[in-house]
Amino acid sequence: MSEAVATRTRQPKSATRAAILQRAYEMYLAGELDPGDERLSLVLDSLGYTTGAGYQIWANQAAFRKELAVYVADNIQYASLEPIAEEAIELAMRQLPFEEHVLHAGDLFVKVYQEREDFFLSLRFFAMSSDRPEEITKSLVDAYERSTWEAEEILKSGLERFGRRFREPFTMRDLTTTLTAMLEGFSLRKRVQPDAVTQGVPWRGGKHHLFSVAFLALLIETTEAV
Repeated sequence: MSEAVATRTRQPKSATRAAILQRAYEMYLAGELDPGDERLSLVLDSLGYTTGAGYQIWANQAAFRKELAVYVADNIQYASLEPIAEEAIELAMRQLPFEEHVLHAGDLFVKVYQEREDFFLSLRFFAMSSDRPEEITKSLVDAYERSTWEAEEILKSGLERFGRRFREPFTMRDLTTTLTAMLEGFSLRKRVQPDAVTQGVPWRGGKHHLFSVAFLALLIETTEAV
């Protein structure tokens, strides 16, 4: 037995469990594990662990998948705007007309969902299943609330900057809810009909996602100049 393997086998179960879950999480995000068919053996192999190291912790494959789902849900960042925070700030500093600004902002939203769509959709479908752990539902709700708050803050500041307000009775919550539904639909369609959504549409010499144009239409319809 190598010194590295010997060291790993001496780790307490809690450390081994954490290492396996973290590695599975990384593989999941990288597309190295199939959503809904995460194989413990693949994770163990990537770490150089023996099969026994995993099955001393989880009684079977189903138990591992369930705990991994909770672990992934707890770390969910699918709709967080944090990855594009710097780009959003840079966009805000550019002197763009309202319509151009909205189109570029829509592209940033799409960027988040394109990067995390498999992660997000598989978790959402898991949460819809009848035997879902309560922890997953809670984690998904918390993640949704975080993302909604982030979106509201960004959208609110953007509208204020351009001197626009909602036409009553439409509210910021209505907008973020609609925006989330649009993005979910965009992500799902991208998965089943990728050619239908990857092509941009022309806009003043540039190209933008269909979502971005729909986002612009939504804002024009629901807001007015102060």
